Amino acid sequence: MSDIEKKARELLKAECPDIRDEAFEYGSMMTVINLHAVMRALRAALKLRWQPIETAPRDGTRLLLFGDGDMVAAYFNVGYATWDDGDHHDDIQGLTHWQPLPAAPEISR
Repeated sequence: MSDIEKKARELLKAECPDIRDEAFEYGSMMTVINLHAVMRALRAALKLRWQPIETAPRDGTRLLLFGDGDMVAAYFNVGYATWDDGDHHDDIQGLTHWQPLPAAPEISR
């Protein structure tokens, strides 16, 4: 079970304390939990949060990185084995944390 799934279960139990543990184990929780409570708990569990840089994906995914008191959006350049923000300089040093970039705003046309 992933950390996020554990956190989601904890949040669901906090939102709906009368739910029995068996509901989680036998896959019937959707029949016994109010959908609104589920969504609220899952949003809280999946909230963006800083994670150690050692756990960052190194597959070209753009991320929000933090280090030396500054943040930068960048990706890991596998060819050069370095973090790259697209400015053609290898100057991103001292990184300690990362998190996914937030979703872009929706643009109505």
